[in-house]
Amino acid sequence: MASSQEVQNYLAYWFQLGKSVHIGNSGPTQRPVPVLEGHQLSRAFQDCWQAIMAVGGRDCYLDGTDETIEQLLSSQWEITDCARCSIPVAISAVMPVAQLCPCGDIDHWPNDELPPPHLPINDKPHLTRLKSRLSGPALNGRQVDHGNHGTTVNNQLE
Repeated sequence: MASSQEVQNYLAYWFQLGKSVHIGNSGPTQRPVPVLEGHQLSRAFQDCWQAIMAVGGRDCYLDGTDETIEQLLSSQWEITDCARCSIPVAISAVMPVAQLCPCGDIDHWPNDELPPPHLPINDKPHLTRLKSRLSGPALNGRQVDHGNHGTTVNNQLE
């Protein structure tokens, strides 16, 4: 069973590649721009997700696919990586069959010359640890001398 977060991640990847989601049988097609804002999914993405959830995912589907968001959230579907492009795809957990990836109709994909779509990255914890390591009084047995000529590091062997 695909979790709500897995389905959101699935949509986020495909939105970054230009795919849209159809909401309802005759409802609008949406593709939030931007998809990411900093280390989280954008407000536009969250608004699109809320529109999908307002109808329980019924009759909502990604361009190039047949399964609805409602089906993806059921126990009969799983999200896994495409063997061709490594982007998340939906597969039936009940009766797995060879299905086409939504990347099949994107002429320029996969393209190793472009950065691939990705999920939001929260680098704040890493940068905070790095900052504390660099601003500490001792750097792994080394002392820092902040003189007039910039920063010099003197190795002290014990």
